Amino acid sequence: MECEPPSPPQPRSLVELIRKFYPDDDLTKSRSECDDSDDSDDELHPPDQKRLKTTASQSQTPSTAAHEEALADPCAEILEGPPETNELTPVEKRIAESNVLLEALDFDQAVAEATAVLSRVPPLPVIAGAAYVRGKAILARAAREMARTGKESPQHIFDSASSAFELSEKLNPDCEETQGEIEKLSLFLKALSEMKAKSDEDKVAAPDYEVIIVGAGCSGVGVALMLTETFGLDKDQVLMIERGPEVGHSFRQWPKEMRFISPSFNQQGWSDSFDLNSISYGTSPAFSLHSEHPSGVEYASYLSAIAKTNELRCKFNTEVCAVTKADESQDENADNPPTLFSVTIHAHEEKNVDEEDAKETLTARYVVWAAGEFQYANKEDSGLRGAQLCMHNSEVDSWHDVTGDERIVIGGYESGVDACYNLAKANKKVSLLASTPCWDTKTTDPSTELAPYTASRLREVCSPQFEGPKPKLYAPLRVIEVEESREGYVVTAEWLDLEEKVEAPLRTKTLISADDTGAGPPGTKFFIKTKNKPIIATGFEGSVKAAASHLFEFGDASKGCLGNAPILTLEDESTKVPGLFLAGPQVRHDNLSFCFVYKFRQRFGIVANAICQRLGMETSQAVLTCRENNMYMDDFETCGDTCGEVC
Repeated sequence: MECEPPSPPQPRSLVELIRKFYPDDDLTKSRSECDDSDDSDDELHPPDQKRLKTTASQSQTPSTAAHEEALADPCAEILEGPPETNELTPVEKRIAESNVLLEALDFDQAVAEATAVLSRVPPLPVIAGAAYVRGKAILARAAREMARTGKESPQHIFDSASSAFELSEKLNPDCEETQGEIEKLSLFLKALSEMKAKSDEDKVAAPDYEVIIVGAGCSGVGVALMLTETFGLDKDQVLMIERGPEVGHSFRQWPKEMRFISPSFNQQGWSDSFDLNSISYGTSPAFSLHSEHPSGVEYASYLSAIAKTNELRCKFNTEVCAVTKADESQDENADNPPTLFSVTIHAHEEKNVDEEDAKETLTARYVVWAAGEFQYANKEDSGLRGAQLCMHNSEVDSWHDVTGDERIVIGGYESGVDACYNLAKANKKVSLLASTPCWDTKTTDPSTELAPYTASRLREVCSPQFEGPKPKLYAPLRVIEVEESREGYVVTAEWLDLEEKVEAPLRTKTLISADDTGAGPPGTKFFIKTKNKPIIATGFEGSVKAAASHLFEFGDASKGCLGNAPILTLEDESTKVPGLFLAGPQVRHDNLSFCFVYKFRQRFGIVANAICQRLGMETSQAVLTCRENNMYMDDFETCGDTCGEVC
């Protein structure tokens, strides 16, 4: 059975197209078949034209300048058209003079003048040959320039070559070489047009951005910076989308008194590490802000400065309404990889516009979810009945502005103790209800015990020297319900078993002399009343659960907060939607929690490397740079038990 040979691959670039139609050995090939080289025709050629033909035949690759110099004779006006001037050429002047003589009835002189003009015009085959050479020379120059630059020549260049070939054919219609050049130029222009149309289609099919990052907080800015500055992805191909009016909007919503618990110190250059709250090597909030424990507004200004200095792209006041995967039926192995995601956005600043009309859809090959946690309080889904009657600590603008002379805080650890401290400093009577006596817990993981900064502040307001009312600390309690009453609110809790304390080596007992009434028998109820809304400090649901739960798979909620975390690959990619990555404090791997900046920043390079490798980029040097800067944690064994669970 005979098979047809496979069709040759079509040129995909201008350079390939040039090589197909005009290979170098063809560009300057001399015209032979249509040249009248017989010496018997010498009497038909004026001496200067014969010399022209001989000179041209002696060079296999005559330059364009040589062609143009050779054509500097009366027939050049025929080949090139009239010059762009109002002045008459010498030939036109002589023809005009012969007309004047004719009108003056000086017939003999008119004949002599016209004969002189005709004597300088070569025979038609010679003009045809010159026109052919002109067309070839124009194309040779254009083809070499296009092959060198990869840019298409202006259309008038092709028009000039075509006109030269057409003139040659008119003067010598039997020349097959001229006919061949006309046909080849026509096919070339057709193929060029089709290739340009295909290129336009590819541009339409290409995504708006290679990467869209949801959120412009520390994770969003950190990943954008890692992709562009360290791994070299084009900045125009990375877009952050921020619902707020500026970078770091969530940090600007912190209560005025809230501070970073991890200390900032500019130790870079003196050790292998660097500022714990930096999002990239070479920057330091301590240096930029001159603050050891920055406020939310201060830290936001640090992030803004980084984004501005590095010219990172961001859409502000823009809500991400939907993130959807492209049609799964698209051929992933096609020449043009499919657009992976459609991101529907809505700009808040659009006024007097229907909400649906104001929506816009952007496309991207990859999406990084970096929307953070603070804007998604764990309130309604906290498991606490009556949570809607409470105020979440993230809803407070300033603790000094909280009304009432007494308050109940539900929840311990950093958020609960921070609220307790600031309320006490505002001269409020505070009762703190916690599931664990975190103020007296010592572990090797900074995520599962109070930060030294928080513990020292709690000691301050619990010490006998504190002039305000000392907080009352209750633990271990599981708060069951909050109810309204005539006098205000009633909080119902249940005493839990007190876990055995494990004393860490070289650690002294925490010196907190709080007004502690002691724990009740496990399983018994505990009731406490308040005139004001209880404040819950039960953490944050996070943007993944609140806004992107359909894009991730989740673990077993019965195994604790880490068990119910989004399930990720070793590259922090969603196991449910390939191409979607997670960055920030919600990243979890087994029992490892990356809840602080100095933890989750070490995963920025993991995400950037995965994306850039799939885009066909060389990443080995960038990965090496990340490792040298302690910004590439791909070996969890080095983390040990210092990245453990915290809820």
